[in-house]
Amino acid sequence: MKSFIKKNYAIFVFALIFFVVGSENGGYQIALINITSDLQLNETVKGIIVAMQYLAILVTPLIFGNFADKFGKKKIAIIFLFILFIGCLIITYAYNVPVFIVGIFFVGAGISIIQTIISAQLIDIYPASNPQRMTIAQIFYSLGAVISPLAFNSFMNKGMSWHYVFTAIGIMCIIGIVGYLFLKNKPQEFVYKNKDHSNSSQGKMNKESNIPWLYVTIFIIIFLVYVGVETGFAYFLPSFMKGELNAEALSAGCLSLFWGMQIAGRVISVALMKIKHLLLLICLVGMSISIILIGTSTNSTSTYIFTAFAGLFCGPIYPLITSIGISFAPQKSATVSGFFIASSGVGGMLLPIVVGSL
Repeated sequence: MKSFIKKNYAIFVFALIFFVVGSENGGYQIALINITSDLQLNETVKGIIVAMQYLAILVTPLIFGNFADKFGKKKIAIIFLFILFIGCLIITYAYNVPVFIVGIFFVGAGISIIQTIISAQLIDIYPASNPQRMTIAQIFYSLGAVISPLAFNSFMNKGMSWHYVFTAIGIMCIIGIVGYLFLKNKPQEFVYKNKDHSNSSQGKMNKESNIPWLYVTIFIIIFLVYVGVETGFAYFLPSFMKGELNAEALSAGCLSLFWGMQIAGRVISVALMKIKHLLLLICLVGMSISIILIGTSTNSTSTYIFTAFAGLFCGPIYPLITSIGISFAPQKSATVSGFFIASSGVGGMLLPIVVGSL
């Protein structure tokens, strides 16, 4: 039992922290309706404040991803979990747009580095089974994103202020910090490669940086588009259902369905990791078609159906991209992961502004 706990302690902590990040994502999305009303935002300004979180996600990993490789992933992760907590604390007391923007920037900075480092640590600690374990962590992310819109929407309907959404996230951050303090960044499994395979793989690397930039750049572009589409859709789905379908009461359920089907997609993908490259292609095409169909929907029933398929196809994309992409340069795992998370910041920053102005 002790050996089981020792081997799997890291994934327990990572799953908990991804649950916190997912809860922030889903909670923010559903709270945005109340935030818009309280702060008197139009759709364009709402797109901008959503983009501010992703601006932080863009900038921070480019600076601190390399720091984590040099100075220690655990130290940097704990620092940025605390920064996430500070951001939540600021928003708890934010009653105007400038203060809210400062808080949400801190939240984005914390989330970006946490995701960057955990993606890299999964490679370090579980080199043999990191695709499956990344999927497990992402399932907990989706679980947080499923539960939080329903829970927070219920509380807000009973009179709770949207500020306390971030208070709850901040409290969970403290629990994550405590868990991280006992984490040991040591491999819990080993991969044995023959000499020929190792030399062949190394030959693909850029000699100067040991990062194969062609492959990494392709995945950066894919990640940018994926996160941009997912973010633009998820943040504006409640507004779409309220304004276009007159179905505001169903928006929290539809948003939770989206994240819930991501769990299903990620569970299914665990059994299909042998064809992960083909699976990634199928999911990208399926996500695109589903989002287009949602845009043509004229009633809540069809929106629910297409949203379910969008979630199903979106689910496996994040763990597939990070697992395949980081494996190109495992010796620079945090740096490469930082580029992926930064690209998600570009997509997440631009798409909400574009969608909000439409």
